[in-house]
Amino acid sequence: MLFKTAQPIWLSGRHQDMNLTAGFRCRLELSGAVGNAVLRLTARSAYRAWVNGRFAGYGPARTAHGHARVDEWNLTALLQPGANIVALEINALNVPCYVSAEEYPFVQAELVVDGDLVAATGSDQPWESLVPGERLQRVQRLSRQRGFVDAYRLTPSSSDWRNSPDARFVTHPTERVAQPVLLPRRVPYPRFECVSPGRIIAEGSLSRGEPGKLYPWEEWLYKESGGNLAGYPRHEWELDFTNEVSRWRHERGVGRYRILDFGVNRTGFLKARVRCTQPVTLYLVGDEYLTDGDVDCRRLEYMAGVRWELAPGNYELESFEVFTLRYLKVVILGGAVEVEVLSLREYVRPTMAEFAASDPALGRIFAAADRTFAANTVDVFMDCPSRERAGWLCDSFFMARVEPLFTGNDDGNALFIENYAVAPASSDLPPGMMAKCYPGDGLPSRNFQPGTLSNYIPNWPLWLVLQVAEFKQNGGDTGIVSAMERKIADLFRFFENYRNSDGLLEKLDKWVFVSWDDSNKHVQDVNYPTNMLYAAALESAGRVYGRDEWVNQAAAVRGQIRRQSWDGRFFVDNATRDATGQLNASGNHTEACQYYAFFCDVATPHTHPALWRELVEQCSLTPGVAHPELPRAGALPAQHLRMILLSRYGETRRLAREIRDSFLPMVDLTGTLWEHEHPRNSCNHGFASHAAPLLIQNILGVTVDRRARTIQLRVPDHDLTWCRARIPLGDSALEIGWERDDAGVRVYLDRVPAGWTFSEQTTT
Repeated sequence: MLFKTAQPIWLSGRHQDMNLTAGFRCRLELSGAVGNAVLRLTARSAYRAWVNGRFAGYGPARTAHGHARVDEWNLTALLQPGANIVALEINALNVPCYVSAEEYPFVQAELVVDGDLVAATGSDQPWESLVPGERLQRVQRLSRQRGFVDAYRLTPSSSDWRNSPDARFVTHPTERVAQPVLLPRRVPYPRFECVSPGRIIAEGSLSRGEPGKLYPWEEWLYKESGGNLAGYPRHEWELDFTNEVSRWRHERGVGRYRILDFGVNRTGFLKARVRCTQPVTLYLVGDEYLTDGDVDCRRLEYMAGVRWELAPGNYELESFEVFTLRYLKVVILGGAVEVEVLSLREYVRPTMAEFAASDPALGRIFAAADRTFAANTVDVFMDCPSRERAGWLCDSFFMARVEPLFTGNDDGNALFIENYAVAPASSDLPPGMMAKCYPGDGLPSRNFQPGTLSNYIPNWPLWLVLQVAEFKQNGGDTGIVSAMERKIADLFRFFENYRNSDGLLEKLDKWVFVSWDDSNKHVQDVNYPTNMLYAAALESAGRVYGRDEWVNQAAAVRGQIRRQSWDGRFFVDNATRDATGQLNASGNHTEACQYYAFFCDVATPHTHPALWRELVEQCSLTPGVAHPELPRAGALPAQHLRMILLSRYGETRRLAREIRDSFLPMVDLTGTLWEHEHPRNSCNHGFASHAAPLLIQNILGVTVDRRARTIQLRVPDHDLTWCRARIPLGDSALEIGWERDDAGVRVYLDRVPAGWTFSEQTTT
């Protein structure tokens, strides 16, 4: 039972309002100390909880349409004898986005103190409800993929409703709404530590010039696209955030600015303690790196900042939206103000792994992978914690491999797969097809035309099939695995519509995606990397669910690929139909296609030794290195397939060198790992944390089988003189390391957790 009596409610008549922030609060009188106080809570789209004006939590963990995950916050330490206020802010998006499912908002909450139910929504122990009006509602979208910009108009009493038992405000009536299916949170609660910037980079005066040029994503926001696809039409905006920040000039004038450095990319909520004696407008904006010495808060196709319009008084400010940045720019327009404290409340997943080696660069890369993983896994496995915060397929496959290393469990993987398992059929997708990222809703393109449905990636769910198979192999929740069987069978039935006479997928619709590189230019008519992935998914699912017909079909697909795609030196990316209907190999070859062939067991170093040696020796993760005849592989997923293959086939020295060459420039610039080799897109991308387990396996030499509960150490053949790590194993951890000199290798082992078996091979 997730709630005792609480029922879902919302403000009467406000179910369809976009970007509406509602307030709910209960007053609690306590005669003495509290032994235990628990707030059970879920909401849509997102909530923030306060106790006596102090931050208490943010959520919920996201899930599928028609469902909600329930949090339990322990409030014991925040309550005090006498009057107490527990307050909730709920922001309702009501627009299609990648952040959460577009459904009507609600809140469902109850407070239990020392076993007694003292407040429950929709019951005789009600929460007071209101529309605080602190956050501006009719504003532009934060990005195409997220909600709305974070902007406020405040007086010193604006937050009294959530801080003071005696606050005066106008209540708003509520009504019961449909009960969603309730699910447990599954994942650990986030880490909310506050961090401060370390140094000042620049400061000076500011003036306003003419508006700067709009980015393409902003041009989309400025258009009236109909319905609620782009949010509120521009003529209804209460402020034009883009117009304001694009006019800033660093010269003597109407305002002041200061740029500060957090040292590495941080993700969370921006905070400030402010004292002002005159009206002032305060901006906190950021980016992951500096552009021409300045912060471009619009660079990454989202508005990375928050705006407060303040009347004279004292304020404790905190953004509701989550931002990712290394550099923070403080802009003050208007009167006298003193910013006493600046910080960021992190919103990240707790992690526990550590790694260090005689080459310090490898330790820095591991720490960056840890930081990247933590920012992208507070609930669903996300692509980035900034522009999209979206649960993308394919990205999730790699992050599922990372999770046990950093956390000791597979909770996030279970949540991610369960969201797909319980997702209802979508009218926006063909029967059997799965959303490319979830939970969320299809977005219009920048060239949106009314009546156009959202895009999908037909081959991307194949990565989820592989993810489910590995989840089962590693001892994952059998109920979730079973629930996915029907979804996977429906997916394979969808592909039956595209199987040609050879049994290969041909002319897939929509956005066929192979890798972020030239391989995406060769996706029709028969795309061989997609068919390679199709074969791997068929075989994996067949073995998980005991479906021999899928296993046999996989073997037939692989056989056709070898006959059609292999030209004696390389695998060809695609084949096309000519005017007579004949299927002809195109002659297109990419590095990515070759990696798909080896990763999906169409080829091995034994069956194709010359190609394997050519890939190993003439291709590289090192920036700037390219095969003379194969267009260079992009990061997602081709370069990570290369890393898997180098690890699988014992190329340890080369893998260590290439990881160092590829990732160290990223660490130096942002302290996190990127979407691409270049920093023009996201510089904190979850899948890139996949480098970390490869360091453990290939540099430390430790392999962990969590299902069999075995730990194996084989000290690798490379030039490092020592390496050590802390690896979480469920509720325990393994402290292990080694060092070597002319006398040999010495292994250091703290202790093997109970129930685990350790073996070692120290010769190299």
